[in-house]
Formats: sequence, structure tokens, C-alpha cells
Amino acid sequence: MPIGLIFMKWNEITGNEILTKYPEEVEITERNLMQIFDTHDFSGEKGLISLMVGSLNVISWYSGPDTNYCITLLLNIDDDPDDYQDGLSEVSQIILQNLEDDVYLEIIPSLYQKIVQYPSLTFEQKIATTYNNEIKRSLLIQLREEGVILKSDLTNWLQERYLKGFGDLDTILFELVQKEIIEIISVKGERSLVIFFINDITMFRVPPFKLLKNSQESGLPNKLHKTYVIDSHDFFNNYTISELDNLEVVERLISPQFYEMLSSLRKGAIIKKKNERLSVKNRNVIRILEKSRMMKSYTDTEGNVYYALISDFYIDFHIPQYILHIIKTAHDNNLKSNKVLLKYLDLLENMCSDLKRKKLD
Repeated sequence: MPIGLIFMKWNEITGNEILTKYPEEVEITERNLMQIFDTHDFSGEKGLISLMVGSLNVISWYSGPDTNYCITLLLNIDDDPDDYQDGLSEVSQIILQNLEDDVYLEIIPSLYQKIVQYPSLTFEQKIATTYNNEIKRSLLIQLREEGVILKSDLTNWLQERYLKGFGDLDTILFELVQKEIIEIISVKGERSLVIFFINDITMFRVPPFKLLKNSQESGLPNKLHKTYVIDSHDFFNNYTISELDNLEVVERLISPQFYEMLSSLRKGAIIKKKNERLSVKNRNVIRILEKSRMMKSYTDTEGNVYYALISDFYIDFHIPQYILHIIKTAHDNNLKSNKVLLKYLDLLENMCSDLKRKKLD
């Protein structure tokens, strides 16, 4: 469990300047701050480091020598810094995008909680967190159109699209590499590093198949179960996959209270006995899940209320086979060099081979 978060900047005159820390009572000596910054400065590279500073276990993100911002997470001795690197990278980008008018000061408490919760996120929550980030989502959309792009061209595209800034591209790309969404390779003859799109994110609603089988699985009385099956079928008869709907559900997935409720609903109906009172938090969660048509309530003859999952959600990575058409178009129209396109085909072939091996194992 982290101890606290410190946001600082190196000032050539006064040295390390703490811009904010959370919680307020967290303490660190000037000497320890200098050790952290000196380690960053020695490497001269932006990005993450983990180190022991005295008795402190630390993971720290550095914006590079041009801006000299440092965002440091103080951990307990038993904490594994690797568990927090994606969360700290994500939060660091959000802080840098909110420097103007010191907006970051208002969101530091919620950002800190986001880092604290990150190690406990499930696989689907981590994918949802990536897709919920506007910059990363924009990159994915652009990569879906081009498949392969020079890093310099991608930088120019982002600068034109996000005039107020988009954080540190290297940190964003590092996370996408870690998640095996992209690969970054130097190709002879190209003026910049080449970014290859190798794993897309797919998402859509799905029926809760197991719960629909019978009343024992759904946890509903027989009569209510029949109505429940009809309601779920009716929803999917009119369901169309849309970006707006996906984004709404993704926001639910990354919210701890919503995800807790969803996890319970996936096991079967939640029962509220007659005259039982729900907490305000649970009432709000139920109201929003019903409004988004992920859940519906049913009442039996005795006044007991059953909350049941109408539509579940699927989110995962998949190899973008549609990219083969983009590669062919790029080749036919001389949009990319043959060396780049051949390298791309090799990467996709290796990805497919690895996937087949994993399935056999």
C-alpha cells in the first residue's frame, strides 16, 4: 500500500520545489528528494525508475530535462514497484495535461486513489482503463486507419489535434508496448522509428449466457426467470454496437463500486428482501446500471426485489486481421516502403503463431 505521492519540479535557483503532495502529512527529506532527482538526472531520460532511498521504496516518473517535472510514489518496503508503474504513468500524463491554472491540484486526491487501486484491477479493467484515456483512444483510432506509422508523423498528428498538449508520448507508447498493442522498431531507410499496430481492443455487449440457462443459474424464481430471458432477448434484438455505448460501459468497468456490483450480478441475481433498505451508494449504482440497460429489477409476490444482469460486456485484445487489407492498399498505392510492409507482415505472422501455440498449450 503506497505511503503518498509527491509532485516536484527542479528549479535551477532554489533546487527541488515540491508543487504538491498527497496526503498532506506525508514527509520526505530534502536529501531523499535530491537522491531521486539525481538518479533521474544522471540517466537524462524521461520515464520511470524504481529505487530504494534510505528506508523508502520509491517509483518515480520524470518528464525529462526540458521540463524537469518529477512525480514520485512512496511505497512501503514490501510493495512491488512494478505493480504501480502503469498507474503512475497514467496519472503522470493526466497531471501534465492539467498544469494550466493549477487544475491538477483539485484532482490529485482522486488520481492518488487511482494509483492505489491499480494493482487490484482485473485484466478487463486494465484494458478498459487504457481505452478510457482520450489520447490513447485517439492513437488506437489512428492506428486502425494506418496500421503502421512513423513516430515523427504520429507526433505531428498529435500536436495538430491536441493544441493544449498531450503529455509525454514516449510514456504513452511505452505502456502500449507493454500491453503488446504496438511494437516500435527501427527500419533501415526510414527517417524515424516505426510504430506497428499488432493488437487491437475489441468490445461489445454480450448476453449473460450462463445465467439465461435456467432459474438455478440466474437465481430467480421460475416465473421471473422466464420474463428475465425475454427481457434479455428483447434487448439484444435491438442492440447495435456503438462507440458511445462502449465508452459508457468502459466507464462503469473502471469504477470500483460499479465493478463490484457487476461482479456480483455475474454470479446471479442480487436479492433485496421486502422492507430491506439499500445504502445510498448501492441505490445510485443500481439506478445507473438500470438506466444503461445492463441490469433490470424484478419483484416477486412477496415483495422481494431481484436485480439481474440483462447484458454483460466483453473486452479483450485481438490481432487486427483487417490490417491485411490496409497493408495491401498501402503496397498498391506506394504509401509505405516495401521494407516496412514486409516487416509488418512478419510481425503479424509471429503474433498469430504465438497465439496458436498458446491455444495448443
